[in-house]
Amino acid sequence: MNTIAIEAGLGIFENVGRVLGMRVRSEEDILQATSRGLPVRAYNKADKIFGFPAGLIGSATTIRRRQENNAPLSRAESEALVRVLRVFAEAAQLYGDDAKAIAWMKRPAKYLDGRPPVSPLVLSATDSGARLMEAQITKTAYGMPG
Repeated sequence: MNTIAIEAGLGIFENVGRVLGMRVRSEEDILQATSRGLPVRAYNKADKIFGFPAGLIGSATTIRRRQENNAPLSRAESEALVRVLRVFAEAAQLYGDDAKAIAWMKRPAKYLDGRPPVSPLVLSATDSGARLMEAQITKTAYGMPG
């Protein structure tokens, strides 16, 4: 398994930037990068780490075409990728270890009432799911029931 080498002394933005391969210090940096479209190499790096399920960030056909042409991700794909990486960076800070955070991201659990277990990785690709996972991380950090 590839690891990202999250650095405990760095903030969420800096750790997201490490995965993206660019300097990220603020929401403005993320907004500018996603507006332009993240480079497909950022997707490739994250996919090697997480093993994205097909269609998580974009359709398999579209992602493959972007890889073949070295084309940037769309804004929507870029935003989904950043959401996943942001939740991952927060989890890595909580657990103090990127391997533990990756394991947590991949482990399905009952996060949604009346629905089958789903992994934080899958939930984090959507805005509401990422917010739900960020709240779960905060609850865990403060010892509150999930």
